[in-house]
Amino acid sequence: MSNENTKTSVELKEKEQKEEQSKEQAKEQAKEQNGFFDSLPENGASENAGENDENEKSLLSCLFSLTYLMESSFTTVDENKIIQSEPIKGFYFCSSDKLTIGYGTKIEYNEKNGKLCKEGKQTLKQLKIYKNGKELSEEEKQQLVHDCYNTRERYNCRHANKLCSLCPTAQLNVLYDNNPVLITKESALDTALTEYINKKEKLLQKSKNFNKNLILLALGTDMAYQYGDQGVTDTTLYKAVIRGIIPANANFSNYGDRTLLRQWMLETARLFEYDKKTSKGNPASSESQGKIFMKALKSFEKTFHNNIMNRQPHVKILMEKSLALVMTQNFQNIYGRFPRAKEIENIRQASQDFVYKELYGSPELKRVEQRYHENTIANAIKEADLNDPNPLVSIRKALKKAADISVAKSKKKAQKNNKKPKLTAILQSAEEKTQEIDSILFINQEHTAQGKA
Repeated sequence: MSNENTKTSVELKEKEQKEEQSKEQAKEQAKEQNGFFDSLPENGASENAGENDENEKSLLSCLFSLTYLMESSFTTVDENKIIQSEPIKGFYFCSSDKLTIGYGTKIEYNEKNGKLCKEGKQTLKQLKIYKNGKELSEEEKQQLVHDCYNTRERYNCRHANKLCSLCPTAQLNVLYDNNPVLITKESALDTALTEYINKKEKLLQKSKNFNKNLILLALGTDMAYQYGDQGVTDTTLYKAVIRGIIPANANFSNYGDRTLLRQWMLETARLFEYDKKTSKGNPASSESQGKIFMKALKSFEKTFHNNIMNRQPHVKILMEKSLALVMTQNFQNIYGRFPRAKEIENIRQASQDFVYKELYGSPELKRVEQRYHENTIANAIKEADLNDPNPLVSIRKALKKAADISVAKSKKKAQKNNKKPKLTAILQSAEEKTQEIDSILFINQEHTAQGKA
């Protein structure tokens, strides 16, 4: 009887697995047959106040993601092999010599009188800080700030280079004397998001034109987040946008990867603005938004190919978050409204699947040597057909073609190497030649000796 039960249990599991596989296959077929964005909407009832707040926060988190990725210093990999961004766990001094935490949030402090500013105290209240496993009180957190500034002064007096010139990780050892504090990732992110929201609101108070599309808003707020309100209003970008123009080039300062990201954001914002003008206020089609998505992806690859693309973990998460922001704007253009919190979660998942499954996890890459994966992906993105109405179908075709080329090159190289004599054969041949020369010399020496005799 027990054997029959076991058999029935196994059969049920197999049936469930087959049903799950068929569902997944149906989803994949739907993605290919329908538009790339058709599966994103969530059908739901009208929103209440609580849902509105949740939707607003989800949208802001999507906007903020590109900014905090440029502020955080390292990445980790979770149990699903998805790249995660991690903030600096403690206090450190940024390049402008301001005490900073997590995702680039500065602790406002008046160095002249040695006191925390009102904004600095407010920031500390939002942070959960632990030392020796114990959460610090408000007084202890404020004392920690004073201690950091005192330690910085002692360090600067004793060393030629300032403490802020060290990387954040090296600074942690100096500031905490190998007894570090821990700021939780959640509170660091929430604190940074609060500052980001304030910068966004002040920016829009000055110019509503930054609301032309989400990419432009994210770009302007990123600059305000780094440079402050006055810093952004002095820029070429701001002066153009208040006139209602999205410039072709904003002459960003030379700031490495962050400048490259801003250039990509500007180019993508212009794509959406041009599409808006050509559609003349009509709802966008999935096909037109799919084309913009592919253009943004191609532009991303071109922008970062020789820069952040060389840092494999960071490029994956940056690409994922960048494409999620693009897809959020695609959604707004198609459906005439911003996505709700659940829909944004769907967009994030779709973007993550595209990067991790369709690109870096593509079955086509399994045929390619590991060292050629990056070039294969880059070539596929470059060659993907913009006129294909579905980006998913387009990138799959391009990856197959790029993988075929990579495999053919590998085979050709292997055949060429096989024709070359192996090292052992070369050494053996050299040894035989040496022995031949030695024997000739020996014979000559014998003849010479006999002649002398």
